[in-house]
Amino acid sequence: MIIKSGALILVADGRKLMLLRNVGGATAPALAMLVEQEADNPRTHEQGSDRPGRTQSRFGERRSSYSDTDWQEQGEELFAHHAANVLENAAIDEPGSEIIVIADPRTLGELRNLYGKETTPRLKGEIAKDLTGYTSVALASAAIIEAVEAYEPA
Repeated sequence: MIIKSGALILVADGRKLMLLRNVGGATAPALAMLVEQEADNPRTHEQGSDRPGRTQSRFGERRSSYSDTDWQEQGEELFAHHAANVLENAAIDEPGSEIIVIADPRTLGELRNLYGKETTPRLKGEIAKDLTGYTSVALASAAIIEAVEAYEPA
């Protein structure tokens, strides 16, 4: 896929998001960072220490417990909502720009349900890949460009 000039690219997972814009041309993309945010989402045992509740069967003496709340998973879902809002606001601020989303498979599934009315019609591609681990913008840009250029829509 070609990254057109002015295209917005969201790279996200449950803890980090990067929103970039192609400031170069379609033949020589150059990505500029617009937004970079990281969620403060500690491990579940650091967020809550309550034991799961218990229940008793109506008949007999059977007892069971409810499952533990995974606070970290809930935090990642909330961060996906935040990432979708950041993308929607950028789409409103940059009318006419194409949108490409790159996210780990789980976050991508969450994002698909959260795209707004400005994002959905301009979405040109979704890539299920985690590229948020790069610390350098240059390395991240190179990996993103490589992933997008290798992407072939189904």
